[in-house]
Amino acid sequence: MADDDFDPAKGKRGKREGMDRGDEHADEHWKQCWDECLFVIAQEQPYLNTDPVKRMMRERHPNVTTHDDRAIGQRMKDAAKALWIEKTYDTAPSTWAPCHSREKRTWRSLIYREPERYPKRRRPKPIDPRQFDLFNKKAAE
Repeated sequence: MADDDFDPAKGKRGKREGMDRGDEHADEHWKQCWDECLFVIAQEQPYLNTDPVKRMMRERHPNVTTHDDRAIGQRMKDAAKALWIEKTYDTAPSTWAPCHSREKRTWRSLIYREPERYPKRRRPKPIDPRQFDLFNKKAAE
């Protein structure tokens, strides 16, 4: 066993190279579909991982695939650069069966639109103080 097997820089380089290769060889149409689904999910949920995006991809674009799921990591990083999401240091178990409930990174949405709690009401017309005689003692009695 070589000493450089425990080199953190070597591990980061390997991760980066794998993500780059996955993104470089990923289908362009798949990338567009993934980004579309990620954008929609990020607007709907304050926190997310890749599971709901993958679920939406299957619903909206069932025939669009890529040969290597490592491209997902680069799509998430690109979304973070676009300021749609930001990385958190939390994880949650995956609900996608092939992941076997492994822990996945949780991302915080920067474009989340909170649902309105109350229906919009029309504004009342402003009150004209000239309508009332506040200093008339007879009216107060």
